[in-house]
Amino acid sequence: MNATGDPRTSYRSARMVRRDWPTSRLVTLRGADQHGVYGVFGSSCVDSTVNAYLGTGRLPSGDVGCPRATE
Repeated sequence: MNATGDPRTSYRSARMVRRDWPTSRLVTLRGADQHGVYGVFGSSCVDSTVNAYLGTGRLPSGDVGCPRATE
């Protein structure tokens, strides 16, 4: 998972890793500028996607794009 504005791991780098591991999935939190995303940022989309994987061991069928929640 990666936020599009992550100050430590660029989104470009996350996409490169995804490309290099074709069976992986990229969970993207759009419009966020935080490095810690899962369990920290408060995105129900990110958290539920990761929790589903951790609970079942099955990856999503494709990459997942999550919008930044509006306050």
